[in-house]
Amino acid sequence: MAQWMRAEDGSYLNLAHAVRVRRMRSRKHPGTQGEQRWVWGAELQDGTMVESNEEGWDFGEALATVVPAQPGQEAVMVSWDCDTRPTELWITRLPIVAWRVELSPDCVASPIFPDQSFEGTRRFIVLPDGKLVEPYIGEFANIEEMKISLLEAAQRDWDGAQAEKAKRSLVSDP
Repeated sequence: MAQWMRAEDGSYLNLAHAVRVRRMRSRKHPGTQGEQRWVWGAELQDGTMVESNEEGWDFGEALATVVPAQPGQEAVMVSWDCDTRPTELWITRLPIVAWRVELSPDCVASPIFPDQSFEGTRRFIVLPDGKLVEPYIGEFANIEEMKISLLEAAQRDWDGAQAEKAKRSLVSDP
């Protein structure tokens, strides 16, 4: 599977042609005095350096090994309405089609889904025994326990944010 990096000029570089990838100070956007812009750069086989135009480019993800998932592996995506006090959770089940094993000290395996457009959602991996695991965060015994806990937390966060807004409006009103 080809790995790609978006270059400074907007084009994409196939990393199979890179000798190495490293953090570097941007030559095109050096920043102001005392504040330098750091980017990812790929050194090509001919010695040319290509800068990434994405400061947050994750080379660990881009250079990761991708392993096919076993049939039946799935995850649960959870979200809620942030414009009003949450009263329900939206649950979406998705198959895990592969695992991305990133180049990092702990070699994290992250699930890959058919549709990656789930920004702003909580993601839980469903284990064979029905437990739900949110990597590095925690786990729940089952989906019902997870729903109760997340809804209560979302409502607490909403209530706290509303109380803070009310307090600020009292302070700002003469």
